[in-house]
Amino acid sequence: MAKIMINILWLFILSNLLISCTQDSYYPLKDGLDYLDTPQFYGPINEQFIERLSNLEPDETVITINSTGGTGRLSMRAANIIENSKITVIVDQYCLSACAEYLLPAAQEVIFKNDPLIGFHWNTLSLHQQINQKATKNLSFCDSIEIDKIESFYARKKINTEFWKLTYERISEPKIKLTYLDNACPKLEIIGVNHSLWFPSEETLKTDFGLKFSGSLCSDYQACFEVKIPKYLKGNATYVVGKTVFIVR
Repeated sequence: MAKIMINILWLFILSNLLISCTQDSYYPLKDGLDYLDTPQFYGPINEQFIERLSNLEPDETVITINSTGGTGRLSMRAANIIENSKITVIVDQYCLSACAEYLLPAAQEVIFKNDPLIGFHWNTLSLHQQINQKATKNLSFCDSIEIDKIESFYARKKINTEFWKLTYERISEPKIKLTYLDNACPKLEIIGVNHSLWFPSEETLKTDFGLKFSGSLCSDYQACFEVKIPKYLKGNATYVVGKTVFIVR
C-alpha cells in the first residue's frame, strides 16, 4: 500500500512539472497589463513584421514575439526599431535564429513566459567568416557594411560577437557552397549541418551570449523540451539541448 502511495505521489509531481512547462498561463505585467493583451508578433521576420513594428502606437512599449527568425538584414532593421523605441519583448513559445540573435538583445527588457525555446544556429557573422576562409576568388564586391553594423550593435548591447563559435561546437559548422558571380559577392548556400538548432541553458545564455532577461528556459527542463521541441519544430531532425542531442522523428 505504501509503495502504491509513493508511486501516485511521483506521478502527481511529474504531471505538475509537465503542466508547468506546457500550459499557457496569464501573467500580469506592470500597471495591471496582461501580456496576452500586448501586440502579438508571430512568424518570420519579414517586411510585414517590420511594418507592424513601425506602426506601433507610442504607448505600445511591450510586445510578445514568437518567431523562427529571418535574414540578418531584415532582422537588424527590426532590431533597430525595437531598440530605438525602447520596447520590452516577451517570448512565451519560441524565439529562434535571428529572433534570438538580434531581437532579444535589442529589447529594453526581455521576459520569458511559459519556459520558451530559445535556439541558435549559424548567423551573418559566422557565415561571413566561413566565406573569407573558403573563398578562392576576389571578395572585393562583398559588402562589409552589414557586418560592421552587427558588430557595433553587439558591442553596444554587450553581446558576445563570437557566440557562434560555441554554437558550432554544438551543432557543427555548416557545409556551404559558394557560387561565384561576375562583379558581385559569391552566392552562399548551406548544404548540410549535423544538427538543426542549439538550445543553450539559462546560464549559457546569460554568461556566454551576454543576454539579460527574466524568466526561465525550456532547455533547462527535460520534461519541457521533450514536449515542446516536437510541438513547434519539424520532425526528422536533430537538435542539441544544452549538450544533449535530441531527435525528433
